[in-house]
Amino acid sequence: MDLPKRILLCNDDGFDATGILSLERALSSLGELWVIAPEQERSGCSHAMNFRDTLGLIKVRERAYKVRDGYPADCVNLGFCYQAFPDFNLVVSGINHGPNLGDDVHYSGTVAVARQAAIHNIRNIAISAVDLLISAKKMERIAEWLKSWIIENYKRLDSRIVYNINYPEEIPESSYKSEEKLLESSSAYPPVIFSHQGHRKYKDSYSEVSQDNKQAGLELLRLDNTILGHIEEEQSDFEAVHNHNISITPLSTSSTAKNELAKWQKL
Repeated sequence: MDLPKRILLCNDDGFDATGILSLERALSSLGELWVIAPEQERSGCSHAMNFRDTLGLIKVRERAYKVRDGYPADCVNLGFCYQAFPDFNLVVSGINHGPNLGDDVHYSGTVAVARQAAIHNIRNIAISAVDLLISAKKMERIAEWLKSWIIENYKRLDSRIVYNINYPEEIPESSYKSEEKLLESSSAYPPVIFSHQGHRKYKDSYSEVSQDNKQAGLELLRLDNTILGHIEEEQSDFEAVHNHNISITPLSTSSTAKNELAKWQKL
């Protein structure tokens, strides 16, 4: 069996998040497991990195570190570039609390971890739980599914591709009659669908926090709410999870619009 010798775990929900703890328990039997994750939640930070200020590397236990004042991409980059850490064969990011579908991938710290790994030519997976109210037991179930998927597919992974996985909300089949029975059955995992990245519709609203400095030309505003929609497309990641399938979308690190480039080159 060909498995990764060393695995690095990271996330954007923070070192103590349920998702990464579930992965740590499930994947520890696959290879030597390391954790480098932000000290606090960094959701929605995209591929931000701390280029100017210091990073605090805090050892919590053997092969497990939290990073103070660092973003998810900083954490994984430390794993690749700081001499205290060994070489890694696989990076797993997540399990994110909430979906990373369609254009979410541009804002996601979870996906940024995997993208940073792909930039460094290291196999990688970003995994998210679509269910925002997911229980710890269901997180463990997703982690166990991912373990089995890695065992089956590790050698197929292309180190320059980001594998963005979204695990759907599950509806217990009538034969299981309860969530507990569903969680006990490994045979009940949803089907896997390879899908393309869909397109989000975002509707954001801002509110004024204070008018104290308004006369000085300063307005303090806060993003209050984002209404999430999407464009209906066949074989998209949205369609896959809507139909209660596990969505896997291979993402490229190249942002070149090749068809558009070819159009202009022909002029």
